[in-house]
Amino acid sequence: MRSSLKSWLDQSVISRATRAERREVPGLIAYHTEGSSALPDSVRNISASGMYLLTSARWSLGSAVDLTLQRHGKPEQYAENRVQMRAMPVRLGPDGIGLSFVQMKGARVRLWEDKFRETTEQIEPVDVVREFRVARAEAFLRRICPAVGDRASQALRSGVGSFRTESVIEIALRAEQSISSSDPAIRRRIHPDVLRQILENGSWAEVDWTRELWSNLLISSCSAAGTDRTGLEFTLLLSQMTLNQTRLLNWICGEASKQLAESGAAEPETVPCSKDRMKDVIGIGDLVRVEREVERLAELGLLKSHPRPTYFDDEDDLILCPTPLAMEFYARSRRQSESLAEMFKVSPVMGQASLSAGD
Repeated sequence: MRSSLKSWLDQSVISRATRAERREVPGLIAYHTEGSSALPDSVRNISASGMYLLTSARWSLGSAVDLTLQRHGKPEQYAENRVQMRAMPVRLGPDGIGLSFVQMKGARVRLWEDKFRETTEQIEPVDVVREFRVARAEAFLRRICPAVGDRASQALRSGVGSFRTESVIEIALRAEQSISSSDPAIRRRIHPDVLRQILENGSWAEVDWTRELWSNLLISSCSAAGTDRTGLEFTLLLSQMTLNQTRLLNWICGEASKQLAESGAAEPETVPCSKDRMKDVIGIGDLVRVEREVERLAELGLLKSHPRPTYFDDEDDLILCPTPLAMEFYARSRRQSESLAEMFKVSPVMGQASLSAGD
């Protein structure tokens, strides 16, 4: 019994030591900003809990520093090749600063474990970046929905490198960054059904701005109890729209002036749009193709059906009007989860009040 207990304790100590083990990763750098400039510094060594940065900067001990880890070179254009980290300076050295990572609650960073420990090859910067991205994403998903988080964690680990997995990771990291920046002390949970739909459908997002929409829907679907299922309607809507339809709807809702009725529903007004303006919005000048996109949005209940045979007037201008459902989707996709009056920062006056989309 004593032998077994000693063995378990020894393994526990070894495990903790492994997690804190620091190693050199040639080519790994960290960008930080000074004013409008992004400045790179070399990482001398790194572990799951912190790193030593070769830098002339002298940040105050205990302060918060935002860094972006990536391989040596210009700032990475693609999100999957970089990871944003918040760190706290804990030690000043003659040639740099020792930093401890924060916002890593519950993260299982396996830098020198598994395949890393089994190989004698040099670990590449991209391996370190990917590991921190996965660890932070899976920890965040576990926090907001334990029922889905563990299964999602397995999927992230097994599918690292595929574009669908990278989309899920980016959606989760964007949501985590936004939530932690607003008020990290507030408990947030999401209904398992809503999270499953966001991860499943959002995984197909290949461009940054659509990943941002999925991330915003995740944020706006969170609540203290995690029992709200209303987010399902909006995730379904986003999954059924093409890129052009999504662009068009966002533009229409942003341009429309609104009225708030006594019922609390938004009553948007008609938005005129010329053919040339449509080219700028979605890049399509073919009126037949444009009308097909508009008709699809009307079928989804996001634009009011036009009583005329066509959505164009005699001068080939589009006559468009978003529905209250469209306005709520628009607000949700901008991270808002409150009532429509709170979304647009107004109060009804004499039964109706003008609305302006809050920036």
